[in-house]
Amino acid sequence: MSDIADVFEAVLPHIVRRRKKDVLLHLPLCDVRPVEIPLQDDLLEQTHTIGMWPRVQANNALTELRKIALEAKLPFIRKRAGSAKKLLVLTYLRDEVAEAIYADLQDFFPGQVGQINGTIPKEQRKEILNAFRAPGGLRILVGTIGTIGVGLTLFDPAQEQTAHEIIVADLPYTAAEFDQGIARLHREGQKHRVVVDVLLTTTNALLHDGSPLRTIDQRIWDLILGKRELSDVAIDGMYSAIDAATKVRKALHRWLKQIRETGVEPLVAEQRPAELSAAQRWRGEIARLRGMSAAKADELFASAEYTSAFLDHLCISSASQLAYQWLRAKLEYLLRPDLHIVDMGCGLNPFAELPCHVTGLDRHDLPGQVKGKMEDPPLPDSSTDVMIYSLSLYGTANDLRTYFTHARRILRGGGHLFIVEPGSAFTSDGLIHFVSDLQQFGFEQVGNVRDIRGEDGIVLKGMHFTLTGELGKPEETSFEKK
Repeated sequence: MSDIADVFEAVLPHIVRRRKKDVLLHLPLCDVRPVEIPLQDDLLEQTHTIGMWPRVQANNALTELRKIALEAKLPFIRKRAGSAKKLLVLTYLRDEVAEAIYADLQDFFPGQVGQINGTIPKEQRKEILNAFRAPGGLRILVGTIGTIGVGLTLFDPAQEQTAHEIIVADLPYTAAEFDQGIARLHREGQKHRVVVDVLLTTTNALLHDGSPLRTIDQRIWDLILGKRELSDVAIDGMYSAIDAATKVRKALHRWLKQIRETGVEPLVAEQRPAELSAAQRWRGEIARLRGMSAAKADELFASAEYTSAFLDHLCISSASQLAYQWLRAKLEYLLRPDLHIVDMGCGLNPFAELPCHVTGLDRHDLPGQVKGKMEDPPLPDSSTDVMIYSLSLYGTANDLRTYFTHARRILRGGGHLFIVEPGSAFTSDGLIHFVSDLQQFGFEQVGNVRDIRGEDGIVLKGMHFTLTGELGKPEETSFEKK
């Protein structure tokens, strides 16, 4: 049979087709919505680098491209998770994608997220599924399509409010796997219209031959739609598609080869605006402030006009808001009425509303704050349980050494130290040195340093320490970040 029409004619007399939409007439509709997620410049540069990898590394390249795409998608996933009553997040890969999503959401929504993959024991899976189905249980479930994408109903049909929101964060290679994943919520018993957001990274780059550079998400999505159309024409599966996933991978290998051989260039040379916005000017100014000594910064903040403009910027700063969200979720586990928190360099004192004792210290003398400087804070020894430095570690290495000397003095033994700093403040080696220097003050790291990416592409580093180590040689620390 040389034509798909021949296949259609051959199988038509022998098949009774049963589509879900034709059989389950009472089932609410399912809206599948592709959502474009632009790749930020740093991620696009990483994509270009991987595109140059040799052919023998094609499979590894595809995995790395999925991981890079996820970095761009995390802010969208986080935002949707914050507003959804119940949310199912589906992925194809486990280690590189599903676990990264789970870790990020757990940072921002502690105790509200469950994860199921092939490593979770069956009994534990059952507990997680029941918690997600329960009205007052887990709000968010992250799962791999291979583990929860077949045969399960991820809601309680007896409940009036059934989970009906899905994010496909990482596409499978076949339409069948995609449809099976969606069917965990779009199935018998569903009482609401199901909404599926398919996250597709995009870029405005061209190959050197003038053709647009399609991201890995766009390529896989195109192939899924193409195979589904072909399957529909051939009456649902009489066309051989046993090796569909293999064929998709081969097509992606050809795509990587095209990138290697053709090269990539920007689609449009973006012109910088003649005049920077106020936010852009302040981002540059804050970068300058961070490199100054504390004494030099004091001279600038002696100006009431400068201080007022700085505080106005903090009100709209996306970095400040992102840092607050991450820290607020971390503090959730620790909150109790008698907890004492000190926010060093607190700016607008965003944690003042917490149901515990909060001391915000800054030079600005705003209402409800303690006026003081981090290099000489007027706070007693062993007086707080938690200390926060949120985008406030301005100054030289000597200044930082002074800050953390006081942090050790003020924090009670076993207390918690949280630090959020711009990712651009560190190189990889510099971050290792920074953490090592903190250990000289007796601060032991809890977990890993977290990358926190915002919707505008800003990346922050989140760190958690406890004062549980022995005092080393703090006088020998250099606090080199670069």
